[in-house]
Amino acid sequence: MLELILATIGLILSALFSAAEITFHKLHSNIIQISVWKEQGNLIAKKTENLIKNPEKYITTILLGLNLSNVLMSSFTTVILYRLQIPELYILIIISLIILIFGEILPKSFCHEYPNKFALFFTKFFQISDFLLKPIVWIFRNYTQRISINEKQTNYNYSRKELEILFEGIELGEDLEKDEKEVITNIFEFGEQSVKNSMTPKHDIIGIEQNGAISDAIDIIISSGLSKIVQFEKDLNNINGIIYLNDLLNEPKNLSDIVHNPLFIHENMSSNDALKELRKYRLSMAIIIGKSGETLGLVTIEDLIEEIFGEFEDIFDKESKKIIKLSHKSFVIDGRIHINDLIKHNIFLSKGNYETVGGYIIEKLGKIPEKGNTLNSEFYKIRVLKASSTQVEKIEIIKKTKKT
Repeated sequence: MLELILATIGLILSALFSAAEITFHKLHSNIIQISVWKEQGNLIAKKTENLIKNPEKYITTILLGLNLSNVLMSSFTTVILYRLQIPELYILIIISLIILIFGEILPKSFCHEYPNKFALFFTKFFQISDFLLKPIVWIFRNYTQRISINEKQTNYNYSRKELEILFEGIELGEDLEKDEKEVITNIFEFGEQSVKNSMTPKHDIIGIEQNGAISDAIDIIISSGLSKIVQFEKDLNNINGIIYLNDLLNEPKNLSDIVHNPLFIHENMSSNDALKELRKYRLSMAIIIGKSGETLGLVTIEDLIEEIFGEFEDIFDKESKKIIKLSHKSFVIDGRIHINDLIKHNIFLSKGNYETVGGYIIEKLGKIPEKGNTLNSEFYKIRVLKASSTQVEKIEIIKKTKKT
């Protein structure tokens, strides 16, 4: 009877230590609830947060407790089964299954789903266990610290090729997710590939001639959805400046007042070196030139970063549903925006059998408008910037000045 009690205690402790291990591990990426309890003055929550941030404080205790519990359980279970004249091979299989199912799989599966519910309980459980196992834990911690110090004194210098070989040996699902592995692969390739791989080609560059008007520059930026365009003399082989949307909002008199000098980089420059150049001069765009000085394209910091992390969705992207404020009375708006979302910008459109801004325009015009169509009301002038055969995609709303 005593053997059964001790074996049961060992199994329960084994389950508790396994559950505590997975709970603390999961809380590393889900610490919000613990932080809330901490702000509410919960002392146990403060200790829980401290454990999560310093895993070395609980790993030794939990692993030691887990092993001692398994020894306790397996030893007395062996005695019980041996008395029942069960063959040794079967005893080994039975004990292994009991530990695997009741000491590992079940407790870990349960706490894996609900780590926050058991966080405070296992913190208390850890404190008791750490106190009882303190002498043994102290010996192990001191020993591992000495090993760590010796390892820190050894410098490891790996070549790029060695790192690539090590990385190729990592299997998906073991240490890296698929998207993480793609990012690391892109980093290795980034330093070798030409900046031409990331550029917008010359025929897709949008710009304005240097003698162009401010209003033309604004129209080009609004219709293209870009935040900056190039300025050129005669053609794109003679780019002499960059114009930013933010500068246009300051209502300059001439383009020459706000034009920025462009950065030119050679087509053979690597993406990594191009990024360094942009950061060095604190610029967000560079013009790529060929051997004869002709323009091949342009590249932005966003283009280069996307080579590593994949595409980002810009505020002007097709699927974006944003309100862009150009000035205190001018806005560029996605046609799919709900009319109620305009209220915070003090834009009030009358309600009807429609919900979106695009629906409002179609209702008032009695048709699906084309690019350039306008709609005038008492308070607003609305101009269609982009439309398809089925919907209004982008508009500009200008608040009219109140007459006194």
